Amino acid sequence: MPWWWAGHGQTGRKLSAENVSWVLVKESRTLYTAVVMNSKSVSRSWIPYYLEFAVALLAYGVLLLISLLSLKALSRDSGWRIPIALLPMLPAAGVVLAVVRQLGRVDELQRQQLLESLAIAFAGSALVTFGYGFLENAGFPQISWFFVWPVMAPFWLLGPLFSYLRSR
Repeated sequence: MPWWWAGHGQTGRKLSAENVSWVLVKESRTLYTAVVMNSKSVSRSWIPYYLEFAVALLAYGVLLLISLLSLKALSRDSGWRIPIALLPMLPAAGVVLAVVRQLGRVDELQRQQLLESLAIAFAGSALVTFGYGFLENAGFPQISWFFVWPVMAPFWLLGPLFSYLRSR
């Protein structure tokens, strides 16, 4: 069966226009979950996650802007530089909390898929960053730790695809 047919034990049932539009607005890391599962149950269980995630990302953006502007205005020897620089980490912890809370809200299959995606992201980014560390020993430029997340995110987005291909 092609992946665009709704599954979860009900092969051959086409997605409705509502389901397709819901899938299109999903982040790509949950595309497989939204397509293969009954999309109504996926919608209900994933809406709080997306709200929590979106609020945390919005707060992150606001606090990042405040932090960057404040750091430009402060003198180099100010004691406030460290707490202000770390200010965006508060909503970043909210993103982690949203993911952990979502693990408790989803069914066993969705939980397994989410954990597989995170495991793939962890292992893939560990290999890439560890490998680049060896390349730095060979003379490659040293890069910031800020590059770990941009390396990890694509692996996290590919996780549901690997889960789908493995279960075929």
